[in-house]
Amino acid sequence: MFLPKLEQTLFDVFTEFKPEFVVYNAGTDCMTGDPLGHLDLSAQGIVKRDEIVFSMAYDTFKVPIVMLLSGGYQQSNAPVIADSIENLVNKFELMSDEDQDPN
Repeated sequence: MFLPKLEQTLFDVFTEFKPEFVVYNAGTDCMTGDPLGHLDLSAQGIVKRDEIVFSMAYDTFKVPIVMLLSGGYQQSNAPVIADSIENLVNKFELMSDEDQDPN
């Protein structure tokens, strides 16, 4: 329920506000078992959430995005964050040769 709602809300917000860039606070305190978040997203849900945010900014609206890590109070969050970053790098080709400064 959360991820489809997130996707629609992001689309609406991007359409209405037309941001020039996005600062994305990608906290993981929403993950299952976190003592503070209570949103109960699975590890795969976190990866998908990050993918939705990047896709909306990077692909759909062509807006630069920076991802900040925060929140998440379990040791099990660290590998989920790493998996999500790896997924984003691969899916959006963030480390491609085109992105490298030739100088």
